[in-house]
Amino acid sequence: MAPVLFLRALAAAGTAGVLVLAVNAVATIGPGSSGSAPGGIVPALADPGPVPGQPLVGDDPVTIALAGDVHFEKQLAPVAADPQGLASLAPYLGAADLTIVNLESAVTDGGGRRMAGKQFTFATPPSGLTTLSNAGVDVVSLANNHGVDFGAKGLEQTLAARAGSPVAMVGIGANAAEAFAPSVHTVDGMSIAVLAATQLRDHTTVYFRAGEDKAGVASMEDPERLLAAVREAATTHDVVVVVPHWGVEKQTCPSAKQVAAARQLADAGADVVVGGHSHRVMGSGWLGDTYVGYGLGNFVWFRNTTFPGRSTGVLTIEVDKGQVAAKRKALAQGEPSPGPVVVRDAWQPLSIPTSGIPAPDPETAQQMLADREKAVACSGLDAAPRSAPL
Repeated sequence: MAPVLFLRALAAAGTAGVLVLAVNAVATIGPGSSGSAPGGIVPALADPGPVPGQPLVGDDPVTIALAGDVHFEKQLAPVAADPQGLASLAPYLGAADLTIVNLESAVTDGGGRRMAGKQFTFATPPSGLTTLSNAGVDVVSLANNHGVDFGAKGLEQTLAARAGSPVAMVGIGANAAEAFAPSVHTVDGMSIAVLAATQLRDHTTVYFRAGEDKAGVASMEDPERLLAAVREAATTHDVVVVVPHWGVEKQTCPSAKQVAAARQLADAGADVVVGGHSHRVMGSGWLGDTYVGYGLGNFVWFRNTTFPGRSTGVLTIEVDKGQVAAKRKALAQGEPSPGPVVVRDAWQPLSIPTSGIPAPDPETAQQMLADREKAVACSGLDAAPRSAPL
């Protein structure tokens, strides 16, 4: 199919000194895909085949935006019913070539029973997927501790919604093969595979961990399944992105378990590892050749006394086409990767008001940036790539 040219204008953020990246890119629909998504990127549930042989188009970088936890509870319920309910976020989410968020919710219109024994259970109607798509989201992860909040019936409805979803849904499936399958996107000839899994052991993974013949979420309790999926994706795709659900709630520094998992995923071939669960903005940076983000906080989220935090934002990373070309050549010759493909990052701080929809807040932006720098300092990650051009 012919490439689709798209240009998304970036609205002024109103926050001094904060970099947000805008792009003018050609997005090529990958083989075996059908339908359409914002920006001409078509999500595919399964790997469409070895794509890195496609020529890279242009010299401009490919950008990937990531944001934190999303749901449509409480005052946000009407937003999911409005196709343009998150239009105010389009300048931040829609500016990148590929945008990923964590959908902390089952996708159900009310069918099924709320899972017993949980303090919070979240549901998003299928219409909320369109709301997210129209805001610029391309991929959502459901590999989290709320993805099956409405039991077997809710899971059945979630999987049915995935079949016609305008956004790709990763980390959940009718069996383990589906749950660990990447969503594959091709932008300017660059093949990007997105996978997700949860590291938590909770009600969700106890009762709804995906198995060989069992529907559920992708779990990292047996990390080898995810690591094998990452290694496989790394052999056929230019960029491998992993979205883990991990860490300790309310913490801004990573746990030892997160650090160990990040290293395992990096060693398996992940180029990007950005997850969440703490409901707080955590540090991000480079772990060798891999870009790691330990947590992006809440994003579209109701505020309550349990999680009153307002700080959030959108992380945008640049993937350098020259580095991807060098990586392709090294892999073809059986040589080590010449360096990270992610060469820059940018953080757009936003604040969550009582509406639950994040927005710029010039009065608190500098403090939010300072708080994030503290989180970066305790992350143990490098603030810049060590072997790629800046």
